[in-house]
Amino acid sequence: MENATHNTSYDVTIGATDTQLVVIKTCTVTIAILGTFGNTIMISAILYGKLYKFSIYVKILNLLVCNLIHCAIFLPLIAIQAFTGRLITENIVCSLISYGLFCNLGTELFGYVCISFNRYACIINQKLYNKLYGSPYLLIIEWIISWSIYPVILAFPLFGIFSHYEYAPMKLVCHPFLGVDCTGYCLFVFLFAILTTVPVIGFCYLQIILVYVKLQRKIASSRDNSKNSTGSGSQTSIERKSGHGSKYMTHRKKAEIKMAFIILAIILFFGMCRLPFITLYIYDPSMVKVDPLIHTLVIYIGSNLNWINPIIYALTNTQIRHSLQSMVIAWKRKIFPPKF
Repeated sequence: MENATHNTSYDVTIGATDTQLVVIKTCTVTIAILGTFGNTIMISAILYGKLYKFSIYVKILNLLVCNLIHCAIFLPLIAIQAFTGRLITENIVCSLISYGLFCNLGTELFGYVCISFNRYACIINQKLYNKLYGSPYLLIIEWIISWSIYPVILAFPLFGIFSHYEYAPMKLVCHPFLGVDCTGYCLFVFLFAILTTVPVIGFCYLQIILVYVKLQRKIASSRDNSKNSTGSGSQTSIERKSGHGSKYMTHRKKAEIKMAFIILAIILFFGMCRLPFITLYIYDPSMVKVDPLIHTLVIYIGSNLNWINPIIYALTNTQIRHSLQSMVIAWKRKIFPPKF
């Protein structure tokens, strides 16, 4: 029965092959170190540059905090479990750790919805953007909601209301997605996650891409008009203004290309790292249809997103990069003060 409770202590090695344990140990330690370092540096850069005054950086900060929690808390716990097998000895400990783990993953997922809608409102509907993100109270409300949705949903199995948490030896964690097939609570959670994420992100980025295409056409048209005016040998004041507009559009083009790269990077890395994990979890929640090693590889390929994200932000965002450079220079001056 799905709502039955279990108070049995579990042996960590049951069902977990040596190859799986090697993969889990290697990935948890590596990703934990890289992710903790990278996300801490990026969070420090945003705070140092006071970029949190802008709503988009609040959204980025939210994702970085989720990544940091995963790398600094949950991956080390799983690593300890893999190396010693002594962490999860009681069902309540296993359930609480896994509750926090899945809550953090869900909050990160919803964070992509928030940042997508933020970019959509900023680029497509400036009035809506000013209304929603111009008030700190609305930002606080949004933050509370984004960090409350999955903790409420995942509390159902924690208290035995809908499903329950059960230890999965091959995953080294508890999970509430029980059974050979994804039905009941499993189906409910994943349908909710997909329906509140994919359509919203897809719609937002589709609209942004359409705006980008229109902007490209305007730039091309502006350049053609500028060439025609230059070839005629005479320019009116209006045409000269058009030339200045063309330079402005060229500048906008560079900004839009950078924005498009960021969007593309987020979509690609999110798809590469998370969608296979979600798909496999839906198809085979109990690791009986697909080789458990494939499950393990897919899970930790998905976890790589936690250290890739900070690199994306550092390479593609000018403000974060400048803040990071200023912070590093300030640290150097404190550690190695100039000699006079």
